[in-house]
Order: sequence, then C-alpha cells, then structure tokens
Amino acid sequence: MNQEKVLARPGVITVFMMLLYALSNGIQYIGYNYLPLFISSQSFATDSTIGFATAIGAVATIAAQLFWGRVSDHARSKNRVLVAALLGMSLSTLFFLQDMSSVGVLYVAMPIFYFFFLSPQSMTDTICIENVEKTGRPYAFVRSAATLMSTLLAALTLIVPGIPVRTMLIIYMICPLLAIAPALLLPKTEGHARGKKAEKQGSMLELFRNRRMLLLLAFGLFGFTFGNIPTTYFSVYYSTPRGLDAGTGMLGLFFTITIAIEFGILLCSGRLLRRVNPYTILAALLPINAVRMFLIFLIQNPWLMLLTSVFQALWFGLIFSTATPLINSIVSPENRATGQSLWVLTAFGVSQITGNLLAGVLAGFMSMRMIFLVAAIGYVVLFAILGPMLLKEGKRLS
Repeated sequence: MNQEKVLARPGVITVFMMLLYALSNGIQYIGYNYLPLFISSQSFATDSTIGFATAIGAVATIAAQLFWGRVSDHARSKNRVLVAALLGMSLSTLFFLQDMSSVGVLYVAMPIFYFFFLSPQSMTDTICIENVEKTGRPYAFVRSAATLMSTLLAALTLIVPGIPVRTMLIIYMICPLLAIAPALLLPKTEGHARGKKAEKQGSMLELFRNRRMLLLLAFGLFGFTFGNIPTTYFSVYYSTPRGLDAGTGMLGLFFTITIAIEFGILLCSGRLLRRVNPYTILAALLPINAVRMFLIFLIQNPWLMLLTSVFQALWFGLIFSTATPLINSIVSPENRATGQSLWVLTAFGVSQITGNLLAGVLAGFMSMRMIFLVAAIGYVVLFAILGPMLLKEGKRLS
C-alpha cells in the first residue's frame, strides 16, 4: 500500500486530527493559567496588571483572527497557513522565558504573543470539521484530544507540585513545533473563497446579515466577558497568598478534575446534540455559569472549591462541542474559516478586552473574591436578556 493511501485511511486521519488538537489547542491550558502566574510573579505586578496586560494582549487577537480567517479562506492550502501560525505561536513564547525589566516590556510582548495564541484554534477547527466525515467519528470525539492533553498537563502539576512556571511555558513552546507534522500530513484543505465568484459569495458581510451567527456572536461576546474574570484571576486567587493560597498542587488537582469531566462531556455530547438543539444548550449554560461564579465567591475552603470544577467543565465542554459544528452548518462554505475566526475573535478576543478591563478596574477597588460575585450577577442579567432569544431560536430549529 503506497504512502498516499495510508495517509488517507480514516484511522490515520483521526489520529492526525487528534494529535493536532492536542498539540495546538490542548496547550492553551498553559497560556490561560500560567501566563497570569508569570505576570503575577514579576516585581512590578499588581492585581490590576494581570487584567490590563491580558486585555492589551487580547487587542491583537481581533486583528489576528480577521487576518488568519481571511488568509485561510483564500489559501491554496489551509494546512500551510496553520503551520505558519504554529511557528509564530512557539517563537512568541520566548518573551516569557525570563523575567521582564518593566511593565512596558510586558505590554509590548503581550500583543505579539496573543497574535498567535488563539490563531491555531479556528484554523484547526475549520480543517478538522471538513475532514471529520472521512473518519466516521463525531467531531466532539476528535476535539476531545485537546481536552485530554489539558488533563495531562493539569495532572503533571498535581504529580509535580511546585513545577516552575517557566517549565510549563517551555512545554508550551515545544508543542506547536510538534503539531506541524500532523498539520502537513492531514489531507490538503483548500480555502473555498478562491476565484471572483467565490470571493463575492465569501464576503464577510454575509456573516453580519446572518441572524443565527449574530446571536451566537452575542453569546460569545457577553458570555465570555464575564467568563474571562475567572480565566484571568482564578489561578492566582486559588493558588497564591492573594486568595486561598491553595498552592500549585491543588490548582493542578482542580484542573485535572475539571478537564477530565470536560473530556467525558465531549465524548458524550454527540447524543445530547442529537436530542437538544444547540441554542437551547447555550441558553442553559448562562445560569450554569452564574452558579459557578457564585460558588467561587461563596466557598472559602480550597477542597470544597473543587466542587465548582463540575460547572466549569459543563461550560467549556458543551461550548466546544456545540459552537464549531453550529457555525459550519449556518454559514456558507466560502466563509467557514472566517466564521470560525470571527467566533474565536469575539468569544476569546474582544471578550478578553472587555472582561479583563472590567476585572482590572474592579480589582482597583474591591477584592478578587468580590469580583466573582459581580460576574455571577452579570450572568443572571445576561440570561434575562439573551436567554429568551436563544430559546426562541432553539424552537425554530426544533
């Protein structure tokens, strides 16, 4: 059997896609949790510095996702565009392998890091969602490899308490380089917005005229605005003397439990998505996250805090299994990469700016603990406003 036939086998494609997800998306666990710890460890850092630095970095995500999405949709090979993003993802980590001299240096490094940080996510989604039918496996099964990788990374911090932040960042730097191989070995995926007719059909205006896409983007913007508060502060609040002082070992246990549950949710979500429409799932996630935030505020015991891992797993597990297939079904083929990028831009870029700036401002006059209460109230208000629209759209799909 020749090499091309071997690479085209469903089992081989499945393995390559899972490796790609694990090595590019799974390591976001490090970026989200250890970058705030790195910033917190700098001599010039305050609680507000963490929020402002990640917000400044997130500004670059807006330009980055628009750039990577359009380049991918017009590329002869989305795989090669992904390789360029993976290289940048690795090299930009070099900024954080030694202490920084000033907050100004940090504010310069963050946009460069964030230009590449989330770029592989939308490209991996669009490449894999177009190839998943060749495998006979549900998308959530393939996507679960990223969660499994995050589980292993969280377990590493549990097995090796006190593992240096710099060590985790080195792992983060190496993995994208390893991801280049499966990215190139997967079947070539071309951009659909090539040629004059396709470019006209692939206009971004189509996405902003799409009611269902706009509703999903509204959920991503406001849902993740409040969600970015724990993303920014939870690891610092839970593990350091600035909060519960549970230590990195307990932090590793928390995320090991969280991501293991998330892994199970991804494996089982296929049945749920066949029975419940995606918009109803999104609506239900808003009160679930309100409960999560309130419990983080309420609980003062590090061991009891582990209970909140269930709610965090539901939030991320169901979003990751729902959003990507939904986008692929509601936008035209010419705009799929751009649609995925617009989702990542909104949910993980713009919302980081709004959420982290809000967190940074709040940290100036209230404790970290009180910020989680503000987030809980925010989710209650958001469900009251956005929930009925999501449920109404869900009925239309039923």
